[in-house]
Amino acid sequence: MLGQMRETTFAPQIDFSDEPTATAYLEVYGRPAEGQTATVTIELGPAADSPAKLSVPAEISPTRDADRWIAIATLPLGSLAPGDHVVRAVVRVGDATGTVVRTLRKRASK
Repeated sequence: MLGQMRETTFAPQIDFSDEPTATAYLEVYGRPAEGQTATVTIELGPAADSPAKLSVPAEISPTRDADRWIAIATLPLGSLAPGDHVVRAVVRVGDATGTVVRTLRKRASK
């Protein structure tokens, strides 16, 4: 999910214009097997199958649920051209990889 952090609260948002950043927020369910590490990387690119123009490691935080954790990353938007862009969350646990794709729309400045 994309949006903005407002102090400690996440506010979903799809369209952006003058905001300097966007926040990528992802809830992940399941526990990594013992000895495995989970990582989440947020990628920003022009299309779903294109290489990432930007790659940001997400900060992973536990929740009160033992099998749920949250990944959050801040994406800089200042130099991003107006138009639709693709944000990919790449989750890696051991040898397994999963990807979630969302559209970020940047409108011309007001």
